[in-house]
Amino acid sequence: MITIDNIKDFIGNKKVVLIGNSESGTEKDYTDFIKVRMNLGIYEPCDIWVNNLSANAFNEIKNLPNIYPKLIVRLNAEDNETRLHHFPDYLKPYTYKWRFTPYHKMRGDLDLEMPTTGMSSVYWFYTYEVCKLPIYLDRYDFFKTLNRHHKRRFGGKNHGSRHNPEREKKIIEEYHQQGIVKWIS
Repeated sequence: MITIDNIKDFIGNKKVVLIGNSESGTEKDYTDFIKVRMNLGIYEPCDIWVNNLSANAFNEIKNLPNIYPKLIVRLNAEDNETRLHHFPDYLKPYTYKWRFTPYHKMRGDLDLEMPTTGMSSVYWFYTYEVCKLPIYLDRYDFFKTLNRHHKRRFGGKNHGSRHNPEREKKIIEEYHQQGIVKWIS
């Protein structure tokens, strides 16, 4: 099992970029960064995969790509950590699991019922000082565009999801003003 110290050691003094799942055309050059991708973004190369997929999503993936990340982080401890355990056994040795209590503290800190994987990632990297600041962000569009990486469309209407992309956008804007995050342009 991976620890937070293993992740910190892996990152070292390198810059970290959290790459969201919006479609943006040509992939940028992230050579100078530790690349962090989320959920179905695993189909593109990365160093760390923040994965909060449900058991159903894993069943739909069928075959994970041959582009395996070096480390995996599971941040969704909802439903008394049930989702943490719905994960293929062969990936567990490379995986850090965030526990129930800190996950729920984040929900209270952010005043969000169910933060998205992107928001959880920003919070986790920042709050636990996993990397030096700022945390770089790219391809975050707060679910405004439907794409191959997510199944539900949050832009415009919430469609019953517990996510709140409008609230998350405000939090990210505050983090940007405080120097916690920086957009890659």
